[in-house]
Amino acid sequence: MQQEDFFARIGGDEFVIVLHDVNKETMVARMDHLLQSFVEPFRYKEHVIQSGLSIGVTFSPQDGTDLDTLLKQADQALCYAKERGKGYHFYHPQQNRKTMIEQELPLALLNNQFYLCYQPKVSLDNKSIMGVEALMRWTHPTLGVISPLEFIPIAEKNGFIFEITTWVLKEACQQVKQWKTHFPTLKLAVNLSPFLLNRKEFVMHVKNILQETQFPPNYLILGNYSLR
Repeated sequence: MQQEDFFARIGGDEFVIVLHDVNKETMVARMDHLLQSFVEPFRYKEHVIQSGLSIGVTFSPQDGTDLDTLLKQADQALCYAKERGKGYHFYHPQQNRKTMIEQELPLALLNNQFYLCYQPKVSLDNKSIMGVEALMRWTHPTLGVISPLEFIPIAEKNGFIFEITTWVLKEACQQVKQWKTHFPTLKLAVNLSPFLLNRKEFVMHVKNILQETQFPPNYLILGNYSLR
């Protein structure tokens, strides 16, 4: 290490190393050497301990310039390396996209990053609009607009689909109720994930939302889940 390089423990079993004037080839050589040093087990008193090592790498300025961004990117690369059982991984925006979505999905609702689009439902008989379907979207501050095809399966996997759906239902009921002052027969369709069928309390949440928003139940349609 050079005199200006930096090494520190940042918590738990995580450490950060800041190196100056190194390229990818140099980093590969250094990481291979570091990983090799963990191959052999070591002894502590009468115990034989086998340890492992995973490394996430990011470069400045091409990946970022501020400390918070670089630490987050290195952590994402580290998670990617752990998931795939590899010793190290270089940060790449697209390869680490899923990891970023998984980490930040629970915060998106708190940070008001979700919004709804409404797709008209048109009657084939008279070509009039009979209702609207609420479609959820997510605008991430760095990833941009994230398709439901990406984040809904993750929400279903980690159980966050319950909070997302109840938010959609409440927001949509409030909006469509306002529209119903001008279009009294307008119906609202909200798609449900099959994963919600195992949540018995969901029915009670639907009832509470309808009561809170004063949305007429006979104008609400809960259907099969659909991604667009």
